[in-house]
Amino acid sequence: FVVSWARAAASSPICLRSQLIGSPSSISPPPARMNWRTSWRRAIENVRPDALIVDIQAEGAGYVAEASGLPWAMCCPYPPAFRSVDAPPHGLGLRPARGAVGRARDRFWFTVGERMLARHVAVRNEVRAGLGLPPLRHFDDHWRQPDRFIAFTAETYEYPRSDWPASVRL
Repeated sequence: FVVSWARAAASSPICLRSQLIGSPSSISPPPARMNWRTSWRRAIENVRPDALIVDIQAEGAGYVAEASGLPWAMCCPYPPAFRSVDAPPHGLGLRPARGAVGRARDRFWFTVGERMLARHVAVRNEVRAGLGLPPLRHFDDHWRQPDRFIAFTAETYEYPRSDWPASVRL
């Protein structure tokens, strides 16, 4: 999403929505369709926004936003899958760890997840390198890059965490 706050403030909600609709697909397009970089850069140049808002699923747009140097936010319509010392690995339905055995369980599953996602991180890093961005180490590192990460969820649906990135807003 490319936002010009001055125009957005003067718009009705319907007009604002129409300004925000339309984002390129997420990462890993076939090489012949790599023009999403150009289209996002051109949109930024034409609109000259004050800030960018990117959906979590539009990873390529997030990389362009990050490379733009503009303030940007990422929005997520579901509980985010950030690694945490206070929460079990995302998606396994596990309760938070208790004691040394629980922490060992979490470390094991985090390691398995990292190995399973290593290929995806490598693809992300190829795209990022083409935009002059540094490589990611972990799958969730991209979500830690925006100035704000807005999760459309409630704290009651999340495990308490002492290590939320400072950019996260629930």
